[in-house]
Amino acid sequence: MLGTSNRPYLHRAISTALYAHIGAASALVASLATAQDLPIDRGAIALEPVEIVAADGDADSGTTKTGTIRIQTINFEEHSATATTDRILGDIRGAKVRNSGGMLQAQTVSLRGAAAQDIGVTYRGVSINALSDAVADFAFFVPELLSTAHVYGTGAASTLGSVAGLVELTGNDAKAPIQARISGTTLGDFGLFWRGFLQSGGHRFSASAFGDDSPGAFRYIDAQGTPQFRQHNAAARLGGELVYDAHIDGFHLAAFSLYSQIDRQEAGVSEYPDSYRRAHNDQWLSLSRIVAESPPIAMGHSYASFALEFAYRSSKKTYENPTMLIGQRPIETRLFEIQPHLAAHAEWDWASISTTKLGVRYDYQRVESFYKSGNASLAQTHERHILSASIAQSLNFVHDSINITVLGSIDRVIDAQTIGSASVSIAYRTPFRWRFGFSGAYAQRMPSFDELYYRTEFIRGNPDLKPQKSAIHELSIAYDAASFALKFAGFYNIHRDLIRFVPETPTLTRVKNFTDATARGVELAATWNIYAGLGLKLDYAWTDATTKNKTPLPQVPEHRFSSEIFYKDTHFSCAFIAQYESGVAQNLAANDYADDRIDLSLEASLTLPLGATLSVAVYNLLDDQSRQDVVQRPLPGRYGAVALRFSPF
Repeated sequence: MLGTSNRPYLHRAISTALYAHIGAASALVASLATAQDLPIDRGAIALEPVEIVAADGDADSGTTKTGTIRIQTINFEEHSATATTDRILGDIRGAKVRNSGGMLQAQTVSLRGAAAQDIGVTYRGVSINALSDAVADFAFFVPELLSTAHVYGTGAASTLGSVAGLVELTGNDAKAPIQARISGTTLGDFGLFWRGFLQSGGHRFSASAFGDDSPGAFRYIDAQGTPQFRQHNAAARLGGELVYDAHIDGFHLAAFSLYSQIDRQEAGVSEYPDSYRRAHNDQWLSLSRIVAESPPIAMGHSYASFALEFAYRSSKKTYENPTMLIGQRPIETRLFEIQPHLAAHAEWDWASISTTKLGVRYDYQRVESFYKSGNASLAQTHERHILSASIAQSLNFVHDSINITVLGSIDRVIDAQTIGSASVSIAYRTPFRWRFGFSGAYAQRMPSFDELYYRTEFIRGNPDLKPQKSAIHELSIAYDAASFALKFAGFYNIHRDLIRFVPETPTLTRVKNFTDATARGVELAATWNIYAGLGLKLDYAWTDATTKNKTPLPQVPEHRFSSEIFYKDTHFSCAFIAQYESGVAQNLAANDYADDRIDLSLEASLTLPLGATLSVAVYNLLDDQSRQDVVQRPLPGRYGAVALRFSPF
């Protein structure tokens, strides 16, 4: 198979990357992604003096200091208990400040390191193994000096680490041991994440809790794509989840429940830097999901399987601005939504010649909104019932040389509108390793309730939004060999009534069907396995994305080239990745482009004895700041991670 870039095709990304929205769900996902198996061990660790080596620097660029923190390795053995502690390097970086266009820009000062420990005890048939990782990360950054009279600064300290233990009780039933594990992670700037699980036979139960307190900062971009001033946020997050998963006689049952709450303090955005306003944003999110799946059921020369799913989602967002500027009034916004759904699907496999999938789903969505500004208020309730049906049919002909897949779905909003989607994919594989393919799709997307009704001082939903429509076409040719793979694809996509959050003023963003757009281009990808695990990946894409007014579609690079050199064997793997982008439009104004950007990154992993793995990753090696003003994003800079993990279980 062809190993292409990790990123999806750009023309596919245009249809899915609709807007960036920071809320409880996105913050929760970021937390869980950070907190898989990280946190802090307080075992027998002895520190040695820290050695700092100063690198060359000058007064204009600042100095960068790097060094190694050494921690003594301890091994001891007493009775049936063993323990080992290993330490890997950490680094200290000094602030790197430069003057660019009369505006000071700053990097970060960071300290990173990691350690791991494994302790095992066996007593009377009970085995207790404790595994701990410790990863420390301290960061401090200074934002820009915006003018001679107004300086906005913020600092953040964060720690990451983990402690995990596994208890295995064999007892009299060696075939169904009971396992339990508990792990913890500190996350955000000051926070903690704990996760535990209990497993017996085919049953598994896990629970987790998390919380943090995170100050932060990011740049605000006005309608012209230029920074106004830095906006400050401080958020406190609290939540937890429960998960049950079971496999019983071929049946699969899974239940999931999650709760998350965020209390965020925000500085209001204004064209006057001295009008520093403090706003309050409180959000909570509750998710529940139950899925039951049957084992395959034989039906002559075919088999079928069935599944039933129930999901429930509710959330509430409260936004208050208790202070005000001259001529403005306090604003309070509350939004509550509830979205349960019930779904069922079935699948038939007809003797490996044809596969049929059917699905039915019912959704109920309800949102209650309240908006108040001064003495004026507006309360609204909106709801919709959605009944969806889908069918997918796949056919294989001529000894699997030809494959045809047809997909279709229809969504009916009761008492409102009906939207549909359809796609077809045809692939032909020749006996000479060549493969030809065509795919076409037509899809419609209904606006979300946030896009329709969400309302704050700075964001306005739009209840008159139309569904977004897209027509996707792709023609491809590929060659697959044992050591070389090549793919060439051309695409032509049409988008109607694109939904975007569009800045209207420095203080107001409104949701609109802002334009129609056309995207066409080509993409070429190649993978070459040079020798014994050493390989090269190349990917180039040219995209011409324009609106109906012939202006460039924002945030879509015209040229993107990426290359990856990788090596992998039994114990070691590494990859060096370089990516270049050019011709990225900042906004809808013609000929308004950001500078070109080059990103370099390095990833490596080494398997060590005793089940240990050493991983190193460094990103943005060039420390490129050329496109930091295109969208709201944290201060750029080099960043990375180093970790040593023991997995003896």
